[in-house]
Amino acid sequence: MTSFKYLSLILIALIFTSCASNKGNSGKIKKDISIEEIKRDGLTTVTNTFKEGPNIGYNNATKPRREMSSSSSKISFPNFPISIKFQNSDLREALIGLGNLANRNVVVDPNVQGILNFSVVNEPWNNVINTVIEMNGLVQSSDNDTEIIKISAGGTSGQIQMTEIFNIFYEKPSEMKKQLEAVIKGDPVAGGTTVTLIENDNNQTIIAKGSPSDLKTLENILEKIDVKKPQVLIEAFLVEVSPTFSSKLGTRLGLARSKTTASGATESIRGGIGTSAASVALGNDNSSATDFLISGTSGLGILRETSSGDLKFEIDALEKEGDSRTLSNPKLFTVSGKNAIIKQGTQFGVTETTTAASGTTTSSTKYYDANLQLDVTPIITGDGTVMMEVKITNDSVDLSVNPPKITKKEIDTNLILANGDIAVVGGILTETLSETNSRVPGLGKIPGIGALFRSRVQADDKQELLIFLAPRII
Repeated sequence: MTSFKYLSLILIALIFTSCASNKGNSGKIKKDISIEEIKRDGLTTVTNTFKEGPNIGYNNATKPRREMSSSSSKISFPNFPISIKFQNSDLREALIGLGNLANRNVVVDPNVQGILNFSVVNEPWNNVINTVIEMNGLVQSSDNDTEIIKISAGGTSGQIQMTEIFNIFYEKPSEMKKQLEAVIKGDPVAGGTTVTLIENDNNQTIIAKGSPSDLKTLENILEKIDVKKPQVLIEAFLVEVSPTFSSKLGTRLGLARSKTTASGATESIRGGIGTSAASVALGNDNSSATDFLISGTSGLGILRETSSGDLKFEIDALEKEGDSRTLSNPKLFTVSGKNAIIKQGTQFGVTETTTAASGTTTSSTKYYDANLQLDVTPIITGDGTVMMEVKITNDSVDLSVNPPKITKKEIDTNLILANGDIAVVGGILTETLSETNSRVPGLGKIPGIGALFRSRVQADDKQELLIFLAPRII
């Protein structure tokens, strides 16, 4: 009976302890923790922090070419229709009169001279004054903050000096400045005054000071040379291949293509004149893989109508057959005209000892690189082809000797490819001669019949480095 009482007391104590552990400071029972609620609370905190953060007022809108005055050489407002006739009128007075008609303040350079004979009916006011300015070889500049229109004589001395900020969009302002100065150095633009240029690479701007005609000429030049350039995706395959690789790849790619002739017939080998698959080889005149035909044994050529995905599929298939070994498959983006480099490799140190004139000997470690590197500069030409300056380096280091030895393989070439073509560059051959002797112990030394228990195997292993380059205009 006593043991039953003790057991009851223990159960009651456990119940109270459990209830107490599930209560918080407020006495309420806690709920199970919800991960979704924690995530939701975290997102709410981030949102509130973003809203309460400082606002720098950054405007992500497209900037005008000219920051301080109108980016357009023409007056855009007002545009209400007018009908007016000028006959033997003074040009300066006619321009001022047109300004008064539109309630615009027009300031005309004293060097503006001439007679105006002009008649229009129901034409927008801004078109009329723009036409008068253009026909008389004048230059105008409009201030964004006021309604003042400044008109000066284009290409004459004594013009008013103006300061303008030009936004540079796609090039470094320092590079743009060099080109502009090469044009205007020693010869004022359009016969005007000398132009002063100050570049700011951080803000992507050029500050220019000169006459209105000078600034307009600079604007026209920038509109032509500071333009958005297309991007180029370059994919490369660096492959070590056996002598049979070129023929097999040419056969695979050739037989995978078809062409309909003028007579309506379908050829299984595009452009091929070979009588069998065995006669199709990369860089051979029977090949359907290229129309860049050269003589020699090296597998060079241009693959047309072949995607990089198809090429990779065939290279992988031949690698499984033991005809190739892919060293690297780098891919990189760059802008037309801009250099791009991608490399991977090993850096190793060599201890070098030097002895001074006093006889003191010092040791230091000098580090060297052994890299697999692709260095390419693509340029998109006017007809849409891709011209490439290519330098490919494939270094291998032998650390088993002292000092270590670097074996270098390097290709430096220039190519012009249509968008979608794949260039095949090769010619670096490596030949390894080896001899293996084996014999049955004891029996192989017996004179005469010992030759039956001996063997000698000589191997001549040739490997070629092929580089496939596939540029794509993006």
